Amino acid sequence: MSKIHKQRYQDHPEARRKIVEASKRMWQNPTLKQKASERFKRYLADPKNKKRLSDKRKKLWQDPIFRERTRKAQREAMNTKPTKPEKKFIEIIEKYNLPYRYTGDGDVWIGNRNPDFIEVNGKKAVVEIFGSYYHSPLVNPKMLPIQTYSKTMADYKRYGFECHVFWEHDIMSENAEQIVLKELREV
Repeated sequence: MSKIHKQRYQDHPEARRKIVEASKRMWQNPTLKQKASERFKRYLADPKNKKRLSDKRKKLWQDPIFRERTRKAQREAMNTKPTKPEKKFIEIIEKYNLPYRYTGDGDVWIGNRNPDFIEVNGKKAVVEIFGSYYHSPLVNPKMLPIQTYSKTMADYKRYGFECHVFWEHDIMSENAEQIVLKELREV
């Protein structure tokens, strides 16, 4: 039965479009979303199911094709253009000929992280530009732990990379050039 559905799905783009539209309409229904969420929570309440799901995910992430497809989808979903602070940082590195290249568009991945800039002279160093809302728990209490300064530094250190973090308010300030040069030239 599965082979028949797969073949029909591949051979008839109109049928595929109808299935996708029906699926979207179905998941826009808030009561259905709530029921599915509750059902999944009950499923995960059983430790055996939780372990089985965890093992499946680990196995999937070991597959390089799956990993690359997922990262490609992440890159496409990301807003790949540089932010204003990143543009200002690009101006500074071009003005002072600093050996960094913009990679915030998903060009380079270190573990599960996509650094904003990476050093191109063979040294294992990256630069992250942190916005206050997305990276400061004082401003955004609902922030995920993976976005914090300490977790970011630990992740890059695990892969042998030195990470320099510049905050958005520093980059957008009048003395941004001195801040950047002091941090990057001291190394």
